[in-house]
Amino acid sequence: MENTKCKILNCIGMAVLTGVLTLMGGCSSDDGGGNGGNGETSDAISFAASANAPDWKVDWMWNDEMPDWQNPSSSLYEERMYVTLKLDEGYVPYSTENDRMAIFIDDECRGVSERNSSEFDPKVIIFPIMVHGSRRDVEVGKRLTVKYYCDGMKQIFTNPGFYGFSPDAIIGDTWDQVLLFGSGGSRYTGHKSVVVRLGGDVPFTPSASDRVAAFVNGECRGSGLAGEQFDFWLTGHEEGEKEFQVRYYSCNQNGIYTLERPIQIDNNYPINVTFNF
Repeated sequence: MENTKCKILNCIGMAVLTGVLTLMGGCSSDDGGGNGGNGETSDAISFAASANAPDWKVDWMWNDEMPDWQNPSSSLYEERMYVTLKLDEGYVPYSTENDRMAIFIDDECRGVSERNSSEFDPKVIIFPIMVHGSRRDVEVGKRLTVKYYCDGMKQIFTNPGFYGFSPDAIIGDTWDQVLLFGSGGSRYTGHKSVVVRLGGDVPFTPSASDRVAAFVNGECRGSGLAGEQFDFWLTGHEEGEKEFQVRYYSCNQNGIYTLERPIQIDNNYPINVTFNF
């Protein structure tokens, strides 16, 4: 009897929501007003039924060709240091045997490594690199730049300012040096962090299966859980990436709520957004 009652109430709730389609809501961030801000703004929240949970994913595919990085001749450099980098778990689904990792000083390749899987855990992928250098590199304080070619994404990720060259140093021998996911990529040149919260008279029961996502120009750029910080990615290849839109999938209501008014991308960290029902 109780289950039948719940089903009836859910059906009534869905009928009301899909009939109205828009509710009044708001978004807030820390910039003090306007579109977002500590002053409340009033925006439309639309609802659309969804038979299945949305598969919100960032499109990481790009068009970088596999680089021809080569180890330098040992005769050119009298010093060595050793770096082992572990891939962040976000890269693992895209990693193939054609992945490469290299370390540069200025524009000179000083060491290259192929992909290595741990014999204890195939999901642990590491790149051990012997870095060639000179005393001159130490004297002038040369910094290392890490470059990673991800074959599954067809994309090169560049991370400058890693460490200074230090002869005989061993860095990351216990894999504590992790190449963080997405940083320095060719496709997405930067990212922002956002926290999405629910406020007001929420018309559904939040669930652990609910998801939130940030969209830029209609394209998913990142997703996460309500109340928890997540990143969304920005590209420098297109103009007009100054605002984003937030969507919330409710498992309880089998549908997606969209905060219709775009939110300005600002320098707050993180950007706070609230669905005020």
